[in-house]
Amino acid sequence: IGDLASMGSLEAASASAGATSTVHVIDARNRMTAGCFPMASGVRAVVPAWGAILVVTSGGRAHLLRQVELAAQLDTLFKRSLHKLALEVARAEGADADTIASIQHRWGDHLYAKGEYDGAMTQYLQTLRVLEPSYVIRRFLDAQRIHSLTQYLELLHVRNLATADHTTLLLNCYTKLKDVAKLDAFIRGDVTAAADQGPTTAAAGSPVPAGNAENGTSGGGAQNAASGGGGGGG
Repeated sequence: IGDLASMGSLEAASASAGATSTVHVIDARNRMTAGCFPMASGVRAVVPAWGAILVVTSGGRAHLLRQVELAAQLDTLFKRSLHKLALEVARAEGADADTIASIQHRWGDHLYAKGEYDGAMTQYLQTLRVLEPSYVIRRFLDAQRIHSLTQYLELLHVRNLATADHTTLLLNCYTKLKDVAKLDAFIRGDVTAAADQGPTTAAAGSPVPAGNAENGTSGGGAQNAASGGGGGGG
């Protein structure tokens, strides 16, 4: 893991243990152990060579340690639930936007499964142009997390990714939260101002207006939401 051609970002060290030695490959850039490799005899030299690490033992054998593909690195980190580290490694390796978003998707799913809904939404907000919005909306309708759902819907509108159904649901959320300031700002067409006002204070776990979770819509139209018909009190 890391730049194997540069000892500045990847360091190698050996630790003797009787007649055998172990080579520890340290990814200094990401502050992690990239691998431990036992050797049958003592280590004479460890040098970067040909984009890899060449280990020469006292028995006269040479071992070439090569970097595995990014996908294999990420898979190992996912199995250990090290999503933050996986994201850092992917960025350091220059991964494309889809790969980064897929990591944040998995991280969001991991946090959601643990009941850490705010943390999950933080990750889902980074996947807007990759992850289907209905996937996120269904999850937060089911979890009755109206504040996080409102935040997601607001960002869809700010990024010009929202549909009419998303608008209807957002207006119903504002109505359910009794957030008159945000509702007024949105109706005036100032979507950014509505989003920038921050979350409304309301009882945690307020139910989201019932609707079609598959399409991310709620019962009642925008006109009903604006007039207070989209939901009752918390």
